[in-house]
Amino acid sequence: LAQAACLYLFGFLSVAHHQNCRCRRIAPSWHASSATAMAPTDRAEQMRQRLAAKAESRSGSASRGGPLLSILPMPKTIVMHGLPMTWFLWLVISVLLSVALLVGNIGLLVAGSTLHAAYFANFSRTDIMFQARVVFLALVVFGALTPLQVLVYVQLLAVCLADVTVGYKVLERLLYCIPANRPENPEPFSVDFLSRVVVEPPQGHTQPFSVKAGAHKGPADFDWAKTRAERRKR
Repeated sequence: LAQAACLYLFGFLSVAHHQNCRCRRIAPSWHASSATAMAPTDRAEQMRQRLAAKAESRSGSASRGGPLLSILPMPKTIVMHGLPMTWFLWLVISVLLSVALLVGNIGLLVAGSTLHAAYFANFSRTDIMFQARVVFLALVVFGALTPLQVLVYVQLLAVCLADVTVGYKVLERLLYCIPANRPENPEPFSVDFLSRVVVEPPQGHTQPFSVKAGAHKGPADFDWAKTRAERRKR
């Protein structure tokens, strides 16, 4: 029995050794074919990693120039009934203006306008929305320091109500006339441009104000008729 067990074990080991050698001969060719098959996948994965790294770097650079306090909601955040945060802020300012006109409490209006401008400064210190709040704050302070307080505050209340009711943004339209605030529209300032800025329909509470560039045809663009037949046709 011991001899039979030894012979059986010896035969099993020899068969296992033979199978192992065979697998070693097949392994290089399998690895080569798998490497060839995986090469496009590896290249695609490397490309995805590069794109992800670029996107992350861009988002990082954007976040460095983004909000100072990320916990604050964005101005265009919809609060309720499709109305954004900007609408509710102008509504609060309208109430404070009414209180200043009726009761004479100017401190709340100045504090509210200051917080209003500071809120938009958290997101951008250069766009038209922030500039409009700064101009509004300056007019509030000007009205508080001059005997024209009632006249100034009535006009500011009309500006706020125009924005709250129909979305007509008076201050943003005036600031849009500055060429630096409209890089997408290099049209020079003119009476026609100003009239189109004034009569442009409201574009909603979440859309920034803009006006399409007018089509002005100069002397170089005039299509002169070169023959008598062409002139007669025209």
